[in-house]
Amino acid sequence: MLAHDVRKPFSALNLTLSHLLGARSAEHIADIAKESLPEVKEALVQADELIQDVLDVTSEIKTEKNKVAAEELIRECVERLFRSNSKIQIETEFDHKLLMVGSAKKLKRVVCNILANAEEAMQSEGRIRISTHDVFRNGDAFVRVSIWNSGPALPAEQMNDIFELYHTGKSGGHGIGLAIVKKFVNAHGGRVWCESGVFPEGIYLNGESAGSSANREAGEFSGVTFSFEIPAVESNADSAHEPISESNTRTDSETDSETDAESEGENYLLTHLAARDSKLKILVVDDERLYRDSAVQLIKWESYSRYLDVRTASTADETRASVNDFNPDLILLDVDLGSHEISGLDLLKQLRTNGCNATICLHSNRYIDPRPESLRAIGADAVLPKPIGGGDLGRLMKEIS
Repeated sequence: MLAHDVRKPFSALNLTLSHLLGARSAEHIADIAKESLPEVKEALVQADELIQDVLDVTSEIKTEKNKVAAEELIRECVERLFRSNSKIQIETEFDHKLLMVGSAKKLKRVVCNILANAEEAMQSEGRIRISTHDVFRNGDAFVRVSIWNSGPALPAEQMNDIFELYHTGKSGGHGIGLAIVKKFVNAHGGRVWCESGVFPEGIYLNGESAGSSANREAGEFSGVTFSFEIPAVESNADSAHEPISESNTRTDSETDSETDAESEGENYLLTHLAARDSKLKILVVDDERLYRDSAVQLIKWESYSRYLDVRTASTADETRASVNDFNPDLILLDVDLGSHEISGLDLLKQLRTNGCNATICLHSNRYIDPRPESLRAIGADAVLPKPIGGGDLGRLMKEIS
């Protein structure tokens, strides 16, 4: 899963470049850039942070001594993570006057990692409450940040290990994010802890205080709170601050030969598609819009479009509904449908159990055994790597047309 997340932005960049190279006009280039480049940039930032997490979690951390405004930092993290998710309700209560002392960049990663963990725990739908206040203890001052989420309670056996490296209770998790939280907070001279079923003030569920006995007995929304403290000062206080190998080169004659073969294969496919009684129905399933759009663009070549009926789905629910209503001949199914969905392999099993007889081709950044016996064992008919190439799609359509 770690390799998949690191590889993802480079696949997205490759697809965007392919779209740009195939653009028909300056306006088309502008549209592609406007739609795709922000996603590529965000994916690259996330991959860079993940790589940095891996490096930081195994090395000695040195922190700066800058004044950091907790409210501004928290608002930046919330905006970045949740600006496109209207299903998560964010509540804030800032009741601090001190400034944290440390590295704004590292403290931002602390908050973002905790918020990302909360989003995954709630499966992208629920409530998050962030509160801050000043703490004075043994002559020292701290800013305490508490982040509560309405997700399920943590099992007692996870509480002791939740901040340990590579420990994860989530399918597809890295076990790095919370380990980084602990390491960064400790490096700042602070402390971090987690409480399950302990609710901040002002949280109400089912018309009662979240911590009421009725809600505790129901156990449906037990909630989890992550809190950390960072040393703080008053606002007016001083603070310090690979070469190309022969195997990858091609002669002009080899390129011409491949071009002729592709042209012959395209004509063969067109002949078979034209002979069908109805259009070939294709369902593209991927949680990432860039990959869906790229696959659709490859499928709907100008010469093919009149023989094809193409639809897309981004979630397991959309896929099941489309299979029932659309009855596709071919399904291109992403193996990784996002951390808040069942996996493509589990969805594949459901589809086969429910009687889906479509040709199902898995596509993924990760390795999947392509041997026929291995594919049959999981209910798949084929597997293609991301990003999908036009030649591979053409051969796949030719086999079922």
